Amino acid sequence: MKTILTTLIFLLGIFAVKAQNYGEIHGRILDHATGEPILFATVSTEYGGKLIGTTTDDEGRFKLKPLQPGTYAVQVSYLGYNPRNIENIEVTSGKIYFLGSVNISTNNELVEFEVVGHKLIDVDEPNTLVIKAAELKHNAMIKSPAKLIGSITPELKTDENGQFIVRGSRAGTSATYVDGMRLTGGLGNFPGSSIKSISVYTGGIPAKYGDITGGVVVIETKSYFDYFYDQNSR
Repeated sequence: MKTILTTLIFLLGIFAVKAQNYGEIHGRILDHATGEPILFATVSTEYGGKLIGTTTDDEGRFKLKPLQPGTYAVQVSYLGYNPRNIENIEVTSGKIYFLGSVNISTNNELVEFEVVGHKLIDVDEPNTLVIKAAELKHNAMIKSPAKLIGSITPELKTDENGQFIVRGSRAGTSATYVDGMRLTGGLGNFPGSSIKSISVYTGGIPAKYGDITGGVVVIETKSYFDYFYDQNSR
């Protein structure tokens, strides 16, 4: 009996490790003209010669998984609509690449689209949103970090003092950390160009942040080597 239990625990551990080695792509397909969700649209991608596909649900949402880390292109098709192709999607281990709302137009419409951004969500921590420097670099709101962070999720807003509030929680129940140090006020004139990554916890807050119940915004700034790399990669 003990041997069987040990074997089961070992196998579960292997499955857990394998699950963490994969990523996912989530999104929602909408009609460009009406904004209504498209039901049963086909969403697919290909990696290593293998086709991975799914269809949207009654809210137009889809999930492509499991996906090995790498660069993907997602194709969206639906009868009577122009197909969409979204390229250069970087899938990371243990993360969800969230495309947001993807609009498609009917065959009678000629519309140009632009994917303006995405969020990475931890598969094991669905209440955590992460944006890396590569996505921040071309964001129009990078000069105003407070507005940029406030746009990450509708669950996040700022109070009259510029401090972040998550899910309408009371003042003092949310916190902002910069390089491990808790801020006592708003971001003020914090330089957006110095940000390496932004993480927003709207639930399941790690114990290391103490008794915070509302939510946590974690900002990591660039090191000297990050600046050096930026200068030499231009």
